Amino acid sequence: MASVIYLKDPIRIQALTMVLSLALLLRALIQHRLREGLKQHEAEHPEEPIMAGWGGRALKNPTYKLLYEHSKNCYYKNEKSDQYIFVWPYVETRRRVESLLSLMGMTVKTLLD
Repeated sequence: MASVIYLKDPIRIQALTMVLSLALLLRALIQHRLREGLKQHEAEHPEEPIMAGWGGRALKNPTYKLLYEHSKNCYYKNEKSDQYIFVWPYVETRRRVESLLSLMGMTVKTLLD
């Protein structure tokens, strides 16, 4: 039923295609930054693996899905009118997500800003 309503007009089909293409590009960029950050970390600290892989194992080839799965139960909570905090379901989740974000040169604070 949605295809009948929304995808009759060729402009809407083009818009949907563009949104999907941008989403795939963003996913690829995140994965690229994760992998480049891991290469840099391994070059600087060869004996210090990042334990943020699947099941808490050492990180080898980080993917967007890994970051998504680790952070899907995390959310922002409004503390006051203009202040937000990041809520973690588990301490282990926080450690893994912060490790992955650090590979991209980010922190939770930069996400909040």
